[in-house]
Amino acid sequence: MDQELDELLKWAAEHGAHDSVSAPLLHQAGHLPRQSRRNERRSCLETTLAVATFPEAGGRGLAATRDLTAGEALLAVPEQLLMTAKSARTDAILGPLLTRSPGLTSHQVLIVHLLHEVAKGAASFWRPYLLALPRVHHTLAHFSAPQVLHLQFPHAMEAARRARTEAHRDWAAAAPLLQDLGLPPKFRRFKAWLWAAATVTSRSVAIPFDSAGALCPVGDLFNYAAPSEEDQTARLTDGAFDAETRCFRFYARENYRTGQQVLLCYGAYRNLDLLEHYGFLLPDNPNDAVTILLPASLLPKAASFVHRIIG
Repeated sequence: MDQELDELLKWAAEHGAHDSVSAPLLHQAGHLPRQSRRNERRSCLETTLAVATFPEAGGRGLAATRDLTAGEALLAVPEQLLMTAKSARTDAILGPLLTRSPGLTSHQVLIVHLLHEVAKGAASFWRPYLLALPRVHHTLAHFSAPQVLHLQFPHAMEAARRARTEAHRDWAAAAPLLQDLGLPPKFRRFKAWLWAAATVTSRSVAIPFDSAGALCPVGDLFNYAAPSEEDQTARLTDGAFDAETRCFRFYARENYRTGQQVLLCYGAYRNLDLLEHYGFLLPDNPNDAVTILLPASLLPKAASFVHRIIG
């Protein structure tokens, strides 16, 4: 395991993240002095999960360290570790400035929050998490004009151009705030915005109190699995925010054997959607589809054909 990842797991453990049942009880109840708790746990992954490499299935991910049952709790990440638009508003510098930028969306605020924390360097509370984030993304908004042409399919090329345009519009809207924050020039450039926006889009989890979601340290190490018909029928939950304990909790979506990669389902996406929002394609994606534009003269025949197929 690389040093940055090791530091991330240790930092998360110090602040209450865990993959066990007993650890949070001591941490939340305060039965042990803070220093004792810190010395006791060197990683938030101790009993259920471990970081592993899966070369043919997403690269780095999380493996089961014991047999797991569908629905079993896997990981809990306390709210204080989540990066959200809410935590942005509690920042001593960013918070007051946000009151002067009421037109920004929660999504834009979270991106600014991320850039602000990165610019803080060692002074950021989230420093161990930020150092472990990917430096490069491959979402559609990052595609250059020549790369867009390689997509070939008109609908895909239009999606890439639209993603780039929307990212530029968001950046322009937030530019005055980035300036007011006094961020160094490299953190105010469109290139930096693209990176931060892709980080938020590809790694955030859904939370009930903010439409932008939350960046979830350690929780974003899970790789993706497309939902099966059974998953969609049963409406299995991979993760949710627990309002009682103020933690984001992850659950096993199926049974896993020791050593298997534990996966999460973000939802049913076509490959083009996965590329746009997450920067990857899924071989044999059961939810993949393409848009075919038909001349108006063929629409009645096409409708009749579809009606016969679906009964």
